[in-house]
Amino acid sequence: TPDGVFPSEQKSLFAPPYKIIYDLRRGTWELFDIARDPGEVTNLFDDRPDVATNLRERLLTWTDHSPLATNRTNELIAGARLAAEPHMQHPMHVRFGDIMELLGYDLPKDQLHINETFRATFYYRVLRRTRRPVLMTVSFDPTDNVPIWPLFIARHHPLEGRYPTTEWNPGEILRDEVSLRVDPEMRPVVLRSFFSIEIESDATRIPPTTQGTPDFRVALAPITILP
Repeated sequence: TPDGVFPSEQKSLFAPPYKIIYDLRRGTWELFDIARDPGEVTNLFDDRPDVATNLRERLLTWTDHSPLATNRTNELIAGARLAAEPHMQHPMHVRFGDIMELLGYDLPKDQLHINETFRATFYYRVLRRTRRPVLMTVSFDPTDNVPIWPLFIARHHPLEGRYPTTEWNPGEILRDEVSLRVDPEMRPVVLRSFFSIEIESDATRIPPTTQGTPDFRVALAPITILP
């Protein structure tokens, strides 16, 4: 849909014989040759950059400028721009290179049952616009070191995918709300949670200037998953 509810929203464009799909929840792109691969098994996004780039721009242009009443991109971006640094439950003030400063975040609930939704609100100070899109990621590690469902991760462009870092304006303060459903595939466990940012094209993480882990993530408050 052009204006679904994050994090389950997907956007796609079918331009025969190709179909491109953007998954906002995972921050991933897929490209399929429907004529040869009707089951959508082989992702050609990296192998056919000529086709992928063209269709990606067509899809983003449509969703950004569609006259549909449900398209609220500009309204959402305006509402997420703050006049001043807000009061935050967890202030941090961690810079990621010369791109942005994570001012802090709010975490309404740190204990969640299966089928509930993890919600957090992050606050950024924009330092500069990027040439390549940068993704924000909230990830989780189990404290018992037993693997969890790998899709329990919020990897996204800011503001529900509607305000990529390639469009940012230096000096802005942005509110970025993140939602992630605790699907039945999860299990009861205590999770260490982390925030990181990475270049979309090659998944290179931008090192934080302070408080960073060896893999360039910043630790957040732990989360407990209950039955």
